[in-house]
Amino acid sequence: ALSCSILGTNQLEKICHNAMKGVKRRLETQGIRVILESSGARVILDESYDHNYGARPVERYLENTVVTTLSRMLISGDLTSGSVVHIESFDAEDSSSLDDC
Repeated sequence: ALSCSILGTNQLEKICHNAMKGVKRRLETQGIRVILESSGARVILDESYDHNYGARPVERYLENTVVTTLSRMLISGDLTSGSVVHIESFDAEDSSSLDDC
């Protein structure tokens, strides 16, 4: 039988934050700061993490959802140099949002 170690919340959030590093770096070159809050990391992990596949599904989810949303905001002009984006969950149902502050 295979023995799987179960990662705690802190380790899982670190996985999510590590997966976000590339996204943050890309946006920082355009003067945009991204802050991934714990609540946002939890929603991303709930939607994407699979202990069988490690961080790969998290990275794919970030590219397919977070990066796509941020890219559309850049193209539309909603995000400009000097913007700060908080990725967090803010409602009772824990749905995620990308808010430009």
